[in-house]
Amino acid sequence: MLNSEKTSNLGVWSKCALINTRRCMESVYLLIESGMFKEAVDELCDIEGICARAKAGPGVVHTTIAYLEKLKSENAVDSDDKVRVVHYLRWLRRSVDLINGNPSAFIVSTIFEQPKESTHQRNRKIDRKRLSPISRRFFFNS
Repeated sequence: MLNSEKTSNLGVWSKCALINTRRCMESVYLLIESGMFKEAVDELCDIEGICARAKAGPGVVHTTIAYLEKLKSENAVDSDDKVRVVHYLRWLRRSVDLINGNPSAFIVSTIFEQPKESTHQRNRKIDRKRLSPISRRFFFNS
């Protein structure tokens, strides 16, 4: 989701990160239209991806919510992915205004306010290896 190689080592959390707004807007649409629902879920249910979308603009986060709603009602999405979609959808609906205001700060704080059984709370442990080194430090102070 980052726009240039020069900023990619800074991570999406940096104020200097250049976000590829077009990718944020179009990637999920194309995945859904192609019937690639698993890939669409992976693209949307990603903490760094949510940060990039929030930095791309408030309309992008609202579009993300609409795509999550579409995937929630899609019968072809498997049950584990549907749980992820429901958890991310609940989190974003509840926190969208805060996240749009300051994505780097409020994504972290609003995730920690979610129920312990929520997907993003578990993702802090499961997806630790998938996060960039900067994001790992941001979330885990390690």
